[in-house]
Amino acid sequence: MMNDIHSIKQFLFEKYKGFSDKRIKKIESGDTFIVDDRTKSDEGSNGALYPNFCMIFLTIRDSEKLVLQLSGNVPSSHGLSKFIEQNKAIISTGVRNLEIKILKSNYHILDELARLIEDIVAPGNRYSDRSYKYVCPQTAKSIRRLRTNLDQIWD
Repeated sequence: MMNDIHSIKQFLFEKYKGFSDKRIKKIESGDTFIVDDRTKSDEGSNGALYPNFCMIFLTIRDSEKLVLQLSGNVPSSHGLSKFIEQNKAIISTGVRNLEIKILKSNYHILDELARLIEDIVAPGNRYSDRSYKYVCPQTAKSIRRLRTNLDQIWD
């Protein structure tokens, strides 16, 4: 179990190969990580992410408080709407953005979030956005990987 912010940042820095701003190399200077497991196949020929990609960022606030942010093609469903309300998450429209506070005491909610996102494209379900067929499983997988990494920090 890691109790100090420096150890947590160092661990995540190694797991996610740096901060979201790749220019930052000092652990003390950065606090945001890209946790969406993006690959070259998620980018167009110009190097920009496809517009149907769901970006996932994690910001370290302190050793027991993180902020998870999903941005871009954030999946939506009735179940996710209830989850957002129950967990006092912040959702903004336009460029869809979902922000959830993750605490050491409640990080298990990531399991539910991943399940709800995956359930959108479960066999037999209909969904409005055809890109969800790819976006939802990839987003859920990245959230589960984050949960596994947080187990190593907080368990």
